[in-house]
Amino acid sequence: MMKKILLISSLLTMLFGGFISTSNVEAKSYKNMDEMAMDLFPKIFELQGKDIKFDEKDYEIIKYEDIMRERNGLEDVKHTFYAEIQQYDEGENIAEGLIMRDGDLDRAYYFIIPNLPDKRLMEGDVVDVYGTLHGLLTYETVIGGSKTVPVIIIDNVLVEGIDY
Repeated sequence: MMKKILLISSLLTMLFGGFISTSNVEAKSYKNMDEMAMDLFPKIFELQGKDIKFDEKDYEIIKYEDIMRERNGLEDVKHTFYAEIQQYDEGENIAEGLIMRDGDLDRAYYFIIPNLPDKRLMEGDVVDVYGTLHGLLTYETVIGGSKTVPVIIIDNVLVEGIDY
């Protein structure tokens, strides 16, 4: 799985570099990371360079179970939660990986950060996440099973001990 994350990160960085926004994006249930990347590429290219407006009041806490009950996840819903970085890969202009909501591996999200934070994130960092949900992703686990997680494009991330 890490190889696929690295490949997607490299492709996103190489092809698009900058901002991702989720305006006019449909929620989908992706069968793999390649399918998700191919769906996001045109949207990223179209929206590259546009500022993401951030206002903490626009984001809501949503139960993880409520997101997962939707067949295709949720679309264009601004969401906030507390999490721990599980896997993190940073390219030239973009980062991605897995985060665990409330430190729980069974409540993981696949994330993309279109604008690198001021400080590099590290695995194990505890963060407040503000982002926009973009469907579900099913990926193959290291032990050969599959896992489905929400996809979130992060608008802002605050690191405990650095930002507050």
